[in-house]
Amino acid sequence: MFSLNLERKLATNPALAFDAFTEPDLVIHWFAPGDMMVSDAILDFRRDGRFCVVRQEPTGDLCIVRGQYLEIVENEALRFSWQLGQGDRTSEVAISFSQVEQDKTLISLAHQGFVEQEHKDIHLQGWTGCLDKLQGLFEMKGRC
Repeated sequence: MFSLNLERKLATNPALAFDAFTEPDLVIHWFAPGDMMVSDAILDFRRDGRFCVVRQEPTGDLCIVRGQYLEIVENEALRFSWQLGQGDRTSEVAISFSQVEQDKTLISLAHQGFVEQEHKDIHLQGWTGCLDKLQGLFEMKGRC
């Protein structure tokens, strides 16, 4: 099995960083890498609740991410299953939120359960692009 780990420092507090993963109105702004955009985000945010995020390529092609919330520790940690597209492969994502300075949060993301290196690499690229957008979202908010 293959896994990936990423860290990113955000210019916000842990509560707002956590909200970016749990509030549909925030998810739509960053949860798609590159030039993709989120066209819909349905989050039943509770333990055992399910989520579905529809991401759209500039060509109009859709990419759907589904999962189930497995663990929620308010403003500190999330763990959820992850299924990309129509496949039957499910992996797992764990995210922690740690305050490292005043109004600075370190997000640590671990995504595990990839059967093939290629799938891990695709997700590494995707998560990197998403976290770039998330980081930019908080940097913009800090300037307003």
